[in-house]
Amino acid sequence: MRSWTPQLAAVLVVVIAGALYAQSTDERFLAGLRDRQLFELAESFCRQQLAKQSLTDQARAQLTREYIRTAAAHAAHLPPVDREPVWQSARSIAADFKRNHPDNARQILVQVQDALVVLSRAELARIEAEVGAAGAPALTEARGQVREAIRLLSDLERKTAEMVREAHRDRPDATELSADELISLQNNLQFQLARAYRNQALCYAANSDDRISALLQAIRTLDPLTQLTNGDPLMWRARIDLIVCLRQLGRWTEAAARIAELEKVTPPVNVQLRNRAERIRLEIGQGRPEKALTALQQGRSIDGQISAELDFAMLEIFLAFWKAAAKQEQTQQAEQWQKKAAQTVKSIERLHGDYWLRRAQAQLALAARAGVGASGLDVLIMAAENYYRRGELDDAVEAYDQAGQHAFDNSNLDQAFNLKRTAGVIEHKRKNLRGVIDRFRAVALAIPKHEQAAATHWFATRNAADLAKQQEPIDLTEYLALVDEHVNTWPSSPTADEARWWRGTLAESRREWPSAIAAFQAITPSFKAFDQAIAATERCWRVQLEEMDESERQTEAIRATEHFESVIRDGGDDWPTDWTPAQQMAATAAASIRLRYTPDSYSATTELLKAAIAGSSNADKTWLSSARALYVVSLAGGGDSQGATAVMREISTASPASLLAMLTGLETLSGQASEKVRQDLAPLELTAVKLLDEHKDELTAGQRAEISRVCGLALATTGKMEEANDVFSQLIKADPKNADLRQQYATMLAKSGDEKWLRLGLDQWRLILRNIEPKSPLWFQARYQVAFAHYQLGEKGEAVKIIKYLKILSPDLGGPAMREKFLALLAKCEG
Repeated sequence: MRSWTPQLAAVLVVVIAGALYAQSTDERFLAGLRDRQLFELAESFCRQQLAKQSLTDQARAQLTREYIRTAAAHAAHLPPVDREPVWQSARSIAADFKRNHPDNARQILVQVQDALVVLSRAELARIEAEVGAAGAPALTEARGQVREAIRLLSDLERKTAEMVREAHRDRPDATELSADELISLQNNLQFQLARAYRNQALCYAANSDDRISALLQAIRTLDPLTQLTNGDPLMWRARIDLIVCLRQLGRWTEAAARIAELEKVTPPVNVQLRNRAERIRLEIGQGRPEKALTALQQGRSIDGQISAELDFAMLEIFLAFWKAAAKQEQTQQAEQWQKKAAQTVKSIERLHGDYWLRRAQAQLALAARAGVGASGLDVLIMAAENYYRRGELDDAVEAYDQAGQHAFDNSNLDQAFNLKRTAGVIEHKRKNLRGVIDRFRAVALAIPKHEQAAATHWFATRNAADLAKQQEPIDLTEYLALVDEHVNTWPSSPTADEARWWRGTLAESRREWPSAIAAFQAITPSFKAFDQAIAATERCWRVQLEEMDESERQTEAIRATEHFESVIRDGGDDWPTDWTPAQQMAATAAASIRLRYTPDSYSATTELLKAAIAGSSNADKTWLSSARALYVVSLAGGGDSQGATAVMREISTASPASLLAMLTGLETLSGQASEKVRQDLAPLELTAVKLLDEHKDELTAGQRAEISRVCGLALATTGKMEEANDVFSQLIKADPKNADLRQQYATMLAKSGDEKWLRLGLDQWRLILRNIEPKSPLWFQARYQVAFAHYQLGEKGEAVKIIKYLKILSPDLGGPAMREKFLALLAKCEG
């Protein structure tokens, strides 16, 4: 947010003693940087130059003044919330100079520049308080700052007067200020004091004793300056400021006389234009806008030169006519003057820059706030922009809403959308989630065909999620309604796929598998994470299939694979030639579900994987290893052991990482497969272990342990329990605290059915029970396994005692699922 302050910044850089010296190259350079608002670059230049030890006292003082001016101008251009540190920086430069260079003969000039920082800050605060909504509190703060500026300037003026008395006009020391220079400085200080008194006056109510007193003090200070010689530029400025003070006092006749005096002489062009502006304001102040308009007919320029003050006075004329027409309920005339005012503001922006534009927009906002009935779109926009810059965000939101509705009512849909959306952006910046949701949703639904409508609605939806997270407990009702509304309103937009993704993710987290699957499957291939959507779909299908009744499982598995194959074929009948990552992932998803839930489809699975591998020459190695592992399984499951072995040979040339990925894939499939398929997979797993053994030096200790674990399980599946037991014994010896490993060992032993291994498994479950938290999920699982082992060993009475004791100790038996298992085992034992 940029502040409307270049003019105030210009006050900061005015040369206090204009007759002291001509501008140096550095001063012109810094002035140019300030004009272009390159403040940080100018500040850096000042610091670099001031670091030089070779600077003369005169050069150091002057460069310090430039540094202060630059920092103050920088502060004035910042938003109110960001200014304070930079204002303080500007003042600390002067304080540092006073402390480090107390004997510098130009110390007084640096102190004057410091006082001007305080005055300019006060003037800025006063102007912003006048046009802002804060009212009296802001003016009280400005009043305090003005008092400080007056104190500093008064002290410096007295000090300068004393220096004048002690000075000699022909002083030989060129580093010190001459009597003429000191007199010029004193005059400038008096002028700035008058300016401070006038600002002080404007901090009080009109016609109050305080305002009148301060304006009279300003007049008394200015009056001697108006008697300076015509060659002194300060004389003209003083005469203009005197007219301003008289006008603000309501001394119309005296002000008019002073204006007439200036019109009779030939002052500089800029003074003539400023005097003309004061003539206009004098008439407006007396409630005579018609005469003000006549004064404007003298022209806006002289010798091609124009004046921001005169153009601003012209705006004040149009505002006066607008207010008068509105007051008399002359709607048509009010709209005409309002339009002229808006056009003038645009002209001011084009001709005079940011500061005058902001002031002009502030006046429009004041008119609207005063109930003048702004109806033109340009005026409403300008008022909204002004409120926003001022930090009056409630008013800004309301004004942008009004402007947007005006544009909407006049069928300017693009502008209406942008204006109403801006109101939502303001709500977002001040972290008002409710305001963001309501405004962004409303504008998107009001103009749904706008190119940004879907993105805007989706932004509202995401904020609804954030709002839900702040509630206790979390309530996602509104968020889900907006997600569904988004997909239904903009089903083909890129954000619709994102909405489907989050809908599916939430449903998955809630274990609502049909909803999650429906959302993920609806995502289109253009989605940036389409391959992740495929993976999520497979993940949800797997869990849902596991939880289904066996009678329904195969039918639903076929539905799942049909979806994945539709992704692969993309509306065609043939396999693609070049497979995309999403199609590759869909192929392995379909294959793994078929192998797990439709074991009679080995032939179709083999055909699918063969085509996928052949058409994926540039596939990710991890996917390729997984696909080949599935291919091995499908070949083996279909009875083609020779083909499975051949694929294994291809895999043997792969990297250790690929071989390890394949082994992991085989083990995962084995855990999901039927007993028959596991029997077919175990030899292949052992072959993979053997292949990896050739690369054991390239593997980490953790990877070698994982390979041994899979090897032990595969040995057990093939009936080689002694070897399997040796493998697990070594693993547990190396990692005795690994509860997961010991649990897998115990489970493997329990599956053998042999008494020797059953009793060893029983011992392992008892060891597990010693080292886990009582009544934790694993604790109930271990208790069940101990009871089940006794049942397998024919010791049903022991199993019954364990279960009944556990029922007394913990009646819920670890929750619904475990309770069902315990009671089923109890029934078997007692049956």
